Amino acid sequence: MAYQPVVDFDRGGILFFEALFRPGNDATPQDICIQAEQHGWIIEVDLYAISSSQSVLQSHRDISLAVNISCASIATFADAILRQLDQHLDLCSRLYLEITETRQIDLQALQAFAECCRARRIGIVQDDFGIGYSTAARARALRPSILKVVAPLATEQLPAWGRTVLQSAASLAKELKATLLVERIETGYAEVIAVSHGASAGQGYAYGKPARTVEWHAQPAAEMMRSPIAQLAGSAV
Repeated sequence: MAYQPVVDFDRGGILFFEALFRPGNDATPQDICIQAEQHGWIIEVDLYAISSSQSVLQSHRDISLAVNISCASIATFADAILRQLDQHLDLCSRLYLEITETRQIDLQALQAFAECCRARRIGIVQDDFGIGYSTAARARALRPSILKVVAPLATEQLPAWGRTVLQSAASLAKELKATLLVERIETGYAEVIAVSHGASAGQGYAYGKPARTVEWHAQPAAEMMRSPIAQLAGSAV
C-alpha cells in the first residue's frame, strides 16, 4: 500500500490520506483491480486494504485514512466487509470508504451499506464523479460526506467539458451537503480553478506523491507542504 495526502483548503493541513493499492510488479493498480473484479477475487483485495489500513491507524493515532472499495465487493460480500470493520470499531471514526466507479450496483443495496457504515461513524467518499458508474443517481443514494471529481487541470486552459464537470460536481455536493474534493492537482493554477468552482479539498502531486509510509505526516505543516495558492499569493506581493 502507498499513502497520498488529501489537503483541507478551508482549515489547512491534511484531511486524510488515501491508501492506494500498489501491487509491486509491472501491472498497474487499475489493471489489478479490474482483473480482480472480472475474476471474482476483488473482495480479497478490498479486505486486505481495510486490514492494512486498520494496522496503520492503530500505529498512527492522529491521522485518518480512506480505503477504496469496489461495488463488486459490496454487492456480494457486504457482510464480510462489515465484519472486518467491526474488528476495530474504535478506528471507524478515522476511516473513510471510497466507493469506486468501475462496477454497477443496485442503488438500494448501496444505500443500505452506506447506512451501516455511517452507523459505525465511517465516512463515505464517492470516487471519480462523472466517470463510469459514478453518477448523480448513485450520489443521491450513497449520500457521501465527500464527493471526489477528476478535472482536466493539467494545462492553463480549462476545456468547456471540464468546466461542466466541475460545475455539476459542485452543484451536487452543495445539494448533498458534501465536501467537494478535486484530485490530480499538480499546480497552483489547478488549485485556484478547483477552489473557484467550490472545492474545499484537493489531492495530487502539488501536495505529495504516494509514499510507502505516512511517517512524514508528523512534520510541521509549513515544512511538509505549502499550498500552491499561498505560493501564488506570495509571489504576487
